[in-house]
Amino acid sequence: MGLFGSFVQAFKDGYNGVDEEQDTAPSTKENTAQKPVPAKETAPAQKQAASEEPKFCGACGASLEPGTKFCPKCGKPVMGVAPEGQAAPAEPPHLMPTNTWQAYLDTGLNQLSLLEGVAAFQRVTHADPVFGTEEVNSYFLLRGDRVAIQEVARTLREVSEQFFNDQLHINVGTLAEDYRQVIRIKSANVEARFEDMLYLTLVQKNVMDGAVYYLYMSGDALELVAKRDARTRDENKRLDEFNSRADIFGDFGSTAKLVALTAFGIMNNYQMNG
Repeated sequence: MGLFGSFVQAFKDGYNGVDEEQDTAPSTKENTAQKPVPAKETAPAQKQAASEEPKFCGACGASLEPGTKFCPKCGKPVMGVAPEGQAAPAEPPHLMPTNTWQAYLDTGLNQLSLLEGVAAFQRVTHADPVFGTEEVNSYFLLRGDRVAIQEVARTLREVSEQFFNDQLHINVGTLAEDYRQVIRIKSANVEARFEDMLYLTLVQKNVMDGAVYYLYMSGDALELVAKRDARTRDENKRLDEFNSRADIFGDFGSTAKLVALTAFGIMNNYQMNG
């Protein structure tokens, strides 16, 4: 199966082993508040040092956890904490990682070059020191130069065909409302009117600092049934029809997300390591 084949299998095993109560896929819901994680218990001397650390970023005003070296919002070093000359984190300053990264860490692999730079991110729109951080707009992050959306679609197809039994149909299309190019990911196991449940699109305004962002969006399968089923208005029949395909929808969603994460890992590894 080769080195990368072994990586993918281990990656899949690790991904499936993540606690189901954790949201390991990017959320598309707006206004999702996350409460701050309580700081770990420290020794008395450390507590005193932490109390002297800045509680808010001097550059942007974002709230800071004790021991923070770089502001999670703007990326600026926190004065008195960050060592001089140390670079800021590689993540774009306006993006925050989600729990998707945990899926990679759970594989137990040491091949971090394959994983570096690929994760799901959420753009921070409001940092509240009391109620936590409100996040909207989920992204996949791709490091490197500007990448054609056709190249991303091609990599997605290759991953689906080679490692996931070609379970997905992947094509490049356009959105009717603004003619923006998108990658449409459809299930090979359901009929046409249930297919169009997920797509990726390049976010042009966020191509900066050598990174390319792809917006991740998913449709509501039940809503799609309501919109596309012109043959009947019987609510119970629609619900029964949807429920009969719930397992297929679930398999499609997890497979599509895993294919996307694997594909972005391959592309990041190629861009960084050649």
